[in-house]
Amino acid sequence: MHQSEDVVASADVPASAYVAASVANVAAPTTNEEHKKKVEAKNVLENCTYNMRNTIKDEKIGSKLSAYDKKKVEDAVEEAIQWFDGN
Repeated sequence: MHQSEDVVASADVPASAYVAASVANVAAPTTNEEHKKKVEAKNVLENCTYNMRNTIKDEKIGSKLSAYDKKKVEDAVEEAIQWFDGN
């Protein structure tokens, strides 16, 4: 028996589960790669959102915006942060 078969046998896992896991691992790279790209994209967007929030709070920059524009940016940032928290 191979070492992986010993582990399966000692855990009383049916051979079909081992085969299914092997097949899933072959198919997983595409799925994992897609998931990884989505997570990375979300992280980039989240970082940009927090950077924007910090930039607007900076007196040097925030004071150069009209109250209307500053409020629009703050509202958009807050909406994005709420979306991140929910997703």
